[in-house]
Amino acid sequence: MKVKLPQDKLWGLAWEVEDIVKKIDELIADGTNVSEIKKGVKENTLVATIKSHTHNVPTLLIQYV
Repeated sequence: MKVKLPQDKLWGLAWEVEDIVKKIDELIADGTNVSEIKKGVKENTLVATIKSHTHNVPTLLIQYV
């Protein structure tokens, strides 16, 4: 009988940054596609999504304000 082992799965990744505007500017300067900054779902947060260079892993930048 062959046992089916669970497969590892990465749902997404979030990076906390101190200055989301500065970080986005740095990423864009390096050729990375990044979304516009939005209010986060959690109160007092700002978020942006990294759209390229993530190897298909959903990647979020978050700043607590």
